[in-house]
Amino acid sequence: MAGIGLYGFYTGAGEWTSQTSSNLWGNAKLYWNTAVTPNAWTYEGGTKYWTNNEDNYTFLAYAPYNNKYLTVESGLTVKEPTVKYNLPEALSEQIDLLHAAVLNTNKDKSANGVNLVFEHA
Repeated sequence: MAGIGLYGFYTGAGEWTSQTSSNLWGNAKLYWNTAVTPNAWTYEGGTKYWTNNEDNYTFLAYAPYNNKYLTVESGLTVKEPTVKYNLPEALSEQIDLLHAAVLNTNKDKSANGVNLVFEHA
C-alpha cells in the first residue's frame, strides 16, 4: 500500500466544522511496517499527544497516498480537505479510492487508539 493521507483537527471543547483548520496534520502520510514500527502504523511529523481526556479531535483520511491521479490539498491551513480523482482512461491505471472519518472523538472514547474505518469512494 502506498500509505494513507491524514488530516487531524483539534477543536478543544468544540466540535469540528468545515471551517476548522487542520492544526495537527495537514495531509501527513501514515506508513505501515517500517524498521522503527514493525507490524504497526506510524506517521510523519513527530509524536502528537492528547491535551486532556475531554477535548475533541477529528481525523479525516484517504488512501492511497500520493497517487498521480489524485489532487490533494496539503498544509495546516486546510479547512475542509478535498481529494480530486482524475480518472485515467486506461482501466489498468484506475485506483480504488478510500476515505475514512472519525469526528469529534476524545481520549475517553478512544482509549485504545483511533480506528479509521475506510469506505470506497
